[in-house]
Amino acid sequence: MPGFRGIQRPYDLKYMRYLRVALMIIGAWPGKDLGEGERFRLVYKFWNFVICFHNLIAGAVYLWNNMRDIAFYEVVETLLTVLMIGVCVHDILITDFIVDIHLFRHSNVSEYLCHFFTLYTYVFVVFLFTFSNLILILNNISKGGFSRQPPPNKTYEHSVYYQLPFDYQHNFNGFMFVFIFNCASTVCTSAPCV
Repeated sequence: MPGFRGIQRPYDLKYMRYLRVALMIIGAWPGKDLGEGERFRLVYKFWNFVICFHNLIAGAVYLWNNMRDIAFYEVVETLLTVLMIGVCVHDILITDFIVDIHLFRHSNVSEYLCHFFTLYTYVFVVFLFTFSNLILILNNISKGGFSRQPPPNKTYEHSVYYQLPFDYQHNFNGFMFVFIFNCASTVCTSAPCV
């Protein structure tokens, strides 16, 4: 193919190697289907399963118990997260994309199109999730949530709400625990977007 000296498969391209690393982190790279080894895949798959199972159950129970009491945007936010869990299991779609649909098949248009589009999408997704979590931190700071003595009725904002056995909406330590967990589970839900 013109412009791709020595490259015979889409997953040999530089940006596909970046995507491979991002998807391997959550156990979503279809290495077995593409004839690669499976060194750490089971560990990542297990971690992905734990996060997805927790988010599914805790998010659904939270919605069930609080549907009448929470704001509309919280319902939508939590419902979307619960529904996005299905995207975490998507090996077949990625294999089909790499083998059949990939823009590598259309490389006569531009040898750089795939590379720049993937890097743009990856940076955009990382920026989007980082920025959305940063807004939550700034909102909580501006409302006194990070002061030495937070207001007694302080309710912390989160990106996703769960039904948990401890108070994470009014307790700073609980807030930090759930915030860090939400950031880690963001990797699970954002990598498929790339």
